This record gives sequence, structure tokens and C-alpha cells, in this order.
Amino acid sequence: MQAISILLVEDNDDHAELIVESLLAFNPGNQVSRLASGSEMIALLSANAAGGAVEYPDLILLDLKMPKVGGLEVLDSLKSNVLWQRVPVVMLSTSDLASDAELCQQSGASGFISKPLTQAVFLDTLKRIDAAWGQ
Repeated sequence: MQAISILLVEDNDDHAELIVESLLAFNPGNQVSRLASGSEMIALLSANAAGGAVEYPDLILLDLKMPKVGGLEVLDSLKSNVLWQRVPVVMLSTSDLASDAELCQQSGASGFISKPLTQAVFLDTLKRIDAAWGQ
């Protein structure tokens, strides 16, 4: 996989650390930025709509369940924004319910990953995504 820029929107510090470490272990050239809440992502969208300069990521990893502004609300805002809707969004969740994954895909998500407990499991997931999306 070639190096890409990734925006992680994740409120849990431990999960964010594991995900960032895994993304960099998978490809040290990846550039990973993090926002710690859905509210921060909505603020970024608002700044962009107001004419602020934004560098669009190649991929957004978005936590499904966050306080105040949840992942589905953020996903809806992203997909209804002409400037952001082209960026693929992969939802992250501790849920492994098929109904959650289906709802995310119906809402415009490009994929759904159940959060792993270990870096090895997440790296395996990244390898499967890379094989499926192949770059």
C-alpha cells in the first residue's frame, strides 16, 4: 500500500493510540491526524464551508459512538458536503452487530471495522483492506 493521509476521528485515547501505531506500523509513510470528537470534525467542516483552507485526507476513520456528536451524524455531514463527499469513510466501532455495519454502509460509509483489542488484529484487518482496495 502506498503512503496515504488519514484523518482519525476517535474520542477514546487508548483506541486512538492503538490505531495510529497500527497505521504507522503498516506503512511508516502514512500521515495520520487525529480529531478527538465528532464536534471537532463538524467544526472543521464549518471552517471549510466558510472558506478556510483544508487539506483533504485520502481516508477518514470515524468512530461510530462518540458523545454529543456521533459518528453517523458526522458521516451524514461529510456525505452531504460537496467538498468532502469524495473522501472514503471507514467506520470504527466496538460493536460487531451486522445491523450497525449495514446502517453505516446505507449512510454512505465505505467500510466498517470492529475495533480490535490488539495491534496484531488491526494490522491483519489493514492487510485485508489493502488486498481488497489494492493500491
